[in-house]
Amino acid sequence: MATTSSYGICFSPTGNSRKVCQAILQTLKPSTSRQQLIDITTPQKRTTDYSFGKDDIVVVSLPVYAGRIPNKLLPFVENNLHGDNTPVIITVTYGNRSYDNALKELEQVLTARGFRLTGAAAIPSEHAFTEKLAKGRPTNQDLEAVRRFAQDIITKDYNAISQEIPGEWPCKYYTPKGMDGNPVNFLKAKPQTDEALCTHCGLCSSLCPMGTLSPEGKPLEDGVCIKCHGCIRVCPNQAKHFDNEDFSSHVRMLETHYASEKKADFFL
Repeated sequence: MATTSSYGICFSPTGNSRKVCQAILQTLKPSTSRQQLIDITTPQKRTTDYSFGKDDIVVVSLPVYAGRIPNKLLPFVENNLHGDNTPVIITVTYGNRSYDNALKELEQVLTARGFRLTGAAAIPSEHAFTEKLAKGRPTNQDLEAVRRFAQDIITKDYNAISQEIPGEWPCKYYTPKGMDGNPVNFLKAKPQTDEALCTHCGLCSSLCPMGTLSPEGKPLEDGVCIKCHGCIRVCPNQAKHFDNEDFSSHVRMLETHYASEKKADFFL
């Protein structure tokens, strides 16, 4: 197959999905004449329709939230991406618990939009909630494995995937649990600001995927928080934090039960 252009589409508040997407694009670059990275993390970048042809190759790289594609991102994937028998490589990054049904969901949604799956991968990455899970991942070793995966896709001439993607579809979202094993609900929890540390630089507001932080970094009253932790990671003064007890209990549960190192899964 002669590909004319390669495109990377990533949603990456903490940067891990972007790293994986870039590693694949770097590998594809010599075999394509044009290349573009489309970062859809901020809401302004999700207002455009993107159409791709038979001679393009598209990489879609997303994080796993509660075992699926982030629910606030799903409408963009379902409505704004258009393929024409376009080969697509899908990847998800997950915080060491499980990618559950996210990869299967992404496969189903994109094939329904005219894309032809040529490869898929699930990469353990440092959890957005805590650095104690998959700390520092994806590592250089992880990214080298991702590049080998991309090279294998080139070698097989972007032919359709032959392996079954694990997971169920349709499916429900994972229910978070606390330390006592019971379900917890922290949907309304929002990041708090330590005013003694905040300099009102605006970095958190500029990164927020929901556009629901004021220029001063305050959560808007009617705004939605998806707990991506982008604002916490980008703050140069560590002024942002969550103080919701249900959320904290869930984080402790994850740290207690999901510390064992996971391996990346690749499907060709």
